[in-house]
Amino acid sequence: MLVLLCLAVYVPGLRALPTVDRDEARFAQASRQMFEAAAWPEARLDRRVAESGAPLGAHAGGWAVPMVENRPRLNKPPLIYWLQVASAWACTGGEPGLDAIWMYRLPSALAGIACVLMCWRWGLELFGGRAGWLAAALLALCPVFVWEAHQARADMVLVAFTLLACWMLWRVWRAHRLGRPAGGALWLMWTAVGLGVLTKGPMTPLVVAGATLALCVVTGSARFLWRVRPLAGVAIVGALALPWLWITGERIGWHTYAAIVSREVLGRSVEAAEGHSGPPGYYVLVMLVTLGPGVLFAAAGLARGFARGMPAGQARAGSAWVRLRARVGTIGPGRDAELFLLCTIVPAWWVLEVVSTKLPHYTMALYPPLLLLTGRAALSWRWRHRGWLSTRLGLLVVHASNAGVIVVVAAAAGVGLLAGLGEAGPRSLFAGACVGAGVSLMIYYVWRALGRVRSRDWLGLLRLNMLIAGMGMTGLMLALPRVRGAWVVHGLCAKLRDVEGGRARPIAFVKLHEDSTVFELRGRADWVDEHELKAWLRANPGGLVVLPPGAADRWPPLGRVSGVRGFNYSKGESGEWVIVEQSREIPGPPWGEGAER
Repeated sequence: MLVLLCLAVYVPGLRALPTVDRDEARFAQASRQMFEAAAWPEARLDRRVAESGAPLGAHAGGWAVPMVENRPRLNKPPLIYWLQVASAWACTGGEPGLDAIWMYRLPSALAGIACVLMCWRWGLELFGGRAGWLAAALLALCPVFVWEAHQARADMVLVAFTLLACWMLWRVWRAHRLGRPAGGALWLMWTAVGLGVLTKGPMTPLVVAGATLALCVVTGSARFLWRVRPLAGVAIVGALALPWLWITGERIGWHTYAAIVSREVLGRSVEAAEGHSGPPGYYVLVMLVTLGPGVLFAAAGLARGFARGMPAGQARAGSAWVRLRARVGTIGPGRDAELFLLCTIVPAWWVLEVVSTKLPHYTMALYPPLLLLTGRAALSWRWRHRGWLSTRLGLLVVHASNAGVIVVVAAAAGVGLLAGLGEAGPRSLFAGACVGAGVSLMIYYVWRALGRVRSRDWLGLLRLNMLIAGMGMTGLMLALPRVRGAWVVHGLCAKLRDVEGGRARPIAFVKLHEDSTVFELRGRADWVDEHELKAWLRANPGGLVVLPPGAADRWPPLGRVSGVRGFNYSKGESGEWVIVEQSREIPGPPWGEGAER
């Protein structure tokens, strides 16, 4: 059932969704060039290198140095590229010319299914089958998980390895508390940490190290630190990562590689990269959307985790730290699960809130343990003895928030319905949102009237939310590829191929310098600025040029061939991008000779 649920929300749109700028296009293009370097004969490869030995050609990096055109892409380790190459190779039979973007997305979709199944099995060990299944289903329906399962990026694979490492760390912790040997769980944990490092750097070690140190602090003993064999673990991680680090450092230079690592790890911590910033508490606010239906019980799950095991005599004694220490430090073997999950979530979440660079998907690896607490709380929730929640104000607030979540998520179902009937435009999208919201609210109140969901039946409300969220996610993934105005590059590349008619011509993009142009046109797109266009036309007679909105009037010697109207979400630009070709000789630059000089 969990696999079917994942397929229902992960498969729609996987093939139809155009290449997304900018990270997905870069990942897919680097994997494609690595695929070409392995599959093509030597005569077709571009293996140029600089005098220093650094790769310059598109295929000079081989399997070690990912390349996007002639630029090394070393801000991410290589494991995700290897997985994407393996996926494309299996789907095409070893022919890079037959690949497509969906082939590079398969590792993310499979990793998403693996995350859901591992969450279920881990929950089975922690709280039993019902809580594990509910947590896994909530994880499958997280909007951020649904989106990342459709992306040819490293984040979903990273979450899979991080979840496996945390699951194995739990087994080591449990064996430590019971005085038993850890067995193979310890070595599997460190292997998962090493693979996480090879996927996307420090996130997996951060979560595992934070959980280990937090467990030592709240229990007041450092014995568990030595139980996880940190020296042996570092050796395993080094054995997995150091060979690639050594080859890369030798190929591009140790100084250059050290600068890249410093910029990606330390630089992002101190200063927001590419404008992705946010205040402390950013991820708590983002979670209200990215966590999906599970947000209704997330706070209850955390509160229940902190509250269990609190001695009655210490409820009002001492400072806040003393009370917190009493809550988590006195949890016995029967409450190991809550203690472990809290120690996994809190330290890593705090670090991510402090780091300057913030993106909504950075906390994805912490959603499985959070939803395990959520699933347990949802199954054990009782209305009685809840204080302020028993008032009419509490009922009003909870039901209003529940209806709001349903409206927002279910609006996508109506969008998908109308988009399936025809091309989606702004009016149809708005109409679809209204239809989806109205239908979902009608279902919600009809179910309540029939007694299927009572005002205090929280588990029933959660199930209803999950049903409508699944419909909404499926509808959204079906609708997005049909919103043609949002996929300007995809539309332009399709029209360029039609204009070429099977005969390759030089192509230049003015100002629209997006990585998806490289992937869609297989590296044939040149990026030029407007002041460089005259020289490019002279060097490429018969070439096609894509001009940004408003630029065609400044170039009367270029005849219009076609155009695409839409919105470039990467830069927030809207208008009509025009495809032109040289219709007569260009006498001079439109801004005058003096400006050119």
